[in-house]
Amino acid sequence: MPNNRYLITNRQVHHEIIHAQNGLVAPPAGTPPERINVDGREEARERLRFGFIAGDKPLPVTRGAAHAGDPNDLITLYPHTHLDDPEITSPGNPAANAGSGALFTDLYRDMCSDAGGDALVFVHGYNLDLADTVRLMGELENTYLREGSPIKHLVMFTWPARSSLIKYRDDVRDSQLSGRALGRAILKLGTFFRHFFAPQPAPAGSAEAVQPRNPLCGRKIHLMAHSTGVRVLEHAMRFLGAFPRRGPTELFAETILAAADVDNFALEFDQPLTYVCSLSRRVHSYNHKGDLALVWSGSFKNPYPRLGKNGVRNTTNLPANLVLVDVTDVQGETTLEGKLINHWYYYDSPAVVADMIEVFRGTAALDIARSTTSSREPWPGVKGLYYLGEQG
Repeated sequence: MPNNRYLITNRQVHHEIIHAQNGLVAPPAGTPPERINVDGREEARERLRFGFIAGDKPLPVTRGAAHAGDPNDLITLYPHTHLDDPEITSPGNPAANAGSGALFTDLYRDMCSDAGGDALVFVHGYNLDLADTVRLMGELENTYLREGSPIKHLVMFTWPARSSLIKYRDDVRDSQLSGRALGRAILKLGTFFRHFFAPQPAPAGSAEAVQPRNPLCGRKIHLMAHSTGVRVLEHAMRFLGAFPRRGPTELFAETILAAADVDNFALEFDQPLTYVCSLSRRVHSYNHKGDLALVWSGSFKNPYPRLGKNGVRNTTNLPANLVLVDVTDVQGETTLEGKLINHWYYYDSPAVVADMIEVFRGTAALDIARSTTSSREPWPGVKGLYYLGEQG
């Protein structure tokens, strides 16, 4: 059975083991196991680690419950070398089982299996320690790995967001370095595509067509970022913008920005976040004018209105593949917290979830609005702008 839970992190790892690049050696007996820091109380770093949670391990999903045990007990980290993105196509390279090469290869095989499907890379927001992150993965699994959804695999990028509302400024500061780490992970994904699917030269004198080194399976990779996670993504795009020749081309089919805690002009041309539109076939940005979490965020020296609350500053000077969706009028959140704060609708509102699943299916924006199962409506007179109305 394919695995559907993967993890990329720049959180601190205690008792970290760094293998030599020319071989993976079992650590001496009695060496403490590697453990990801659980509370977020560390400085963000650029070093990345890669891991997975086996599908036979149930994930907790109850919000507000006391942490039951160490979430590391659910996580397996891939071995780490000084160079964690080796040339995985080199025959017999022992480091191919390490770092990003190991994760991307395993994910590729799982996506291509008969029970496989699309993958969703998710970047979480502030105020999540490691246990909260694992719990959120359980929420996403219950929400998006369902019948009718193309999403079958989750890849969580988790950064050291402290489990405290009063540490918001610390999380904002950490989002800058975490963004560089996420940018490096995206570069590694681009490197993987170039190496893993590079065409093999045809034999001399052969009339055979050049074939990719490994076959494409037709599955897609999508991206979603929430709240301060969009700020992490913004810093990642700023980092990638410094590598115009090395940077990847289109990697993601659909990208969703939910409740984005960034300035309301962040998606205008010449702004760093706009680069995500070049990496994606299409980008959706969702906002809710009653998002109280972003009202609170705006009081912390953020001089401009938040994109995820007010929407874009204007509807001109925007990329052509950007779609805007206002969900202010949506009803039916499943929790009291969701009804009051309006910040977690990407898993808490059935109407928004249904809309996002149609996005991941690749349904055209106007066709979603025309569907009898959707509450999406075109905004009168404004191309590319939609709203989700009250259902029922």
